[in-house]
Amino acid sequence: MMLVYLLIISSVFAAPLTERELGTITQLKGPVTFFPYEGFRSVTPVKAKNSLRDGGSYLSHEKSYFTVKLFDGSWIKVSPSTKFSIEINIEQNEIHLNLYSGSVKVLFSSNISKTKMQKFIITSGDGRIETSEAKFSVFRNILENSTTVYGEKGLVRVSRIQQTSSSGELVHSQEMTTFKDRESQIESPRKLSDKQMKFLNSAFYLGTTKSFE
Repeated sequence: MMLVYLLIISSVFAAPLTERELGTITQLKGPVTFFPYEGFRSVTPVKAKNSLRDGGSYLSHEKSYFTVKLFDGSWIKVSPSTKFSIEINIEQNEIHLNLYSGSVKVLFSSNISKTKMQKFIITSGDGRIETSEAKFSVFRNILENSTTVYGEKGLVRVSRIQQTSSSGELVHSQEMTTFKDRESQIESPRKLSDKQMKFLNSAFYLGTTKSFE
């Protein structure tokens, strides 16, 4: 088992920082692009079966979406009009996703991670959303400079970047919370309505039930 773990880790992290392959795009509809931060800085189209990389940002255009299976076995579903980047903190065994606009749905569990990843952390505005086991969605509203977190299963901690990891609000299953940039208060989690739960099912807004809902 230890040998398998070392082989997976070495294959993921052997490449230079800007060329790491962090997962595979299993499903894609509509135009999606990738913009690298270094080297030949040109927008390139993304296709299904491509590898997900760090060292740049992804953008799903209007009415486009895609699903990614990460190297550790977790999943990300990217909604239309979403921009994000992703990287790995090797020392802390953490996956970090920066959400600039739009929304993503994440399914992560440290208990079943093939590479022993311990946390999945999303940065949105000046907020930090983290979990060790949850199925949840994060929506970034750039017009209002706000972020909303929806918990479907598991437990998610929502805090400010400058706060300690033990502070903030805990979002349980079928709860949600919202916060705005540069405001100290994070709304106390409240129960999701049946209508909101229906919206969180990707079949409702993407017209598909493939991969995870």
